[in-house]
Amino acid sequence: DVDLVAVFTIKTYVVTSTAGVGGIITPEGEQRLLCGDDITFSITPDSGYEIENVLVDGASLGVLDTYTFFDVKANHTIEAIFRMQSIPLQIISLRAGSDGVITVLFNREIRPSDNVDVDYFDVTAGSQNLDFVFLGAAGTEAGLRLNIPCIIGPSLPLEVNGFGLSALFSVEAAVKSSEILVQQDKFTVSGTKDSEVAKLGFVADDGTFIILPPTSSVLPVDIFVKFGYKLLTVRAFNASDELIGSEIHLLPKPLCGSANWIEDSPDPFNISKYSVTVLRNLAVHHYVLTSDAGDPYIVDNGVVLPAIIENPDVTVTVPDLRTPIAATELTISARDDGDAEIGKVVINLVKE
Repeated sequence: DVDLVAVFTIKTYVVTSTAGVGGIITPEGEQRLLCGDDITFSITPDSGYEIENVLVDGASLGVLDTYTFFDVKANHTIEAIFRMQSIPLQIISLRAGSDGVITVLFNREIRPSDNVDVDYFDVTAGSQNLDFVFLGAAGTEAGLRLNIPCIIGPSLPLEVNGFGLSALFSVEAAVKSSEILVQQDKFTVSGTKDSEVAKLGFVADDGTFIILPPTSSVLPVDIFVKFGYKLLTVRAFNASDELIGSEIHLLPKPLCGSANWIEDSPDPFNISKYSVTVLRNLAVHHYVLTSDAGDPYIVDNGVVLPAIIENPDVTVTVPDLRTPIAATELTISARDDGDAEIGKVVINLVKE
């Protein structure tokens, strides 16, 4: 007699899953199944992406977040295809930094197709369009360095592409005095706030200065800001200390000045000629002008000036000011009627 033994094995099949850029499929790769088994795949897009299509054995099945192969008796493939969501790019907040830098934060990551470059932005303060340097964009942020103008009068709220103004409060800061010895400017902040606003906070450029008036406080309030600060962030909080509104203000300075070079007159005169303009926000009795090249040899229209100019106007102009040819800086000191310094601006004398 002969014994015959039959050996049987269950057939196995391979289901291969792949995912394109922008999401995952689980499980992924080659999955070995016994004949007749079932397998389910889950499809999940990454943040900012959505499912565009699912291909099973090359056939399009449209948008699916799961797919099950039942009673598998052949090899199969499944492929998940994703695309970026069509979410409009929007500004959701502004953040002030030092040296006039503004960080613009968006609602999603910036894509090449968004064309976020220098031409993308429109920066205004009051009715003024501001010049700026585009510092680049990455992730959800873009950076701008503002060329902040001299502001005569109260502070100006900043807007980037129309974003920036809060509906919860209306405030403005005005220069009250310039504390020379402690190197601070004093501002009075006045305005109104919505009943929802329990506190207003004030943060200067580098984030080191903040005042949170108590719930019962009302505007106006005096604040002190170190010299050189250009931006003031106003923040609104509710009774639970939650941030509910924010805007950035350009700060007026006590004095702003500019000097436009006209010409040099070398030997034997050794003088440089400039047109100088000074704008001010303080009550000034007189000004003292000095250069960094020795005694103040300053001439206006051929007449040697004393070191003092008395002028009650907001704008002080010296159209034909002459300094030693070696001078690189002109210091204009604002004085009260007792000759105490209440403001100062140093102008770089650039020859172009």
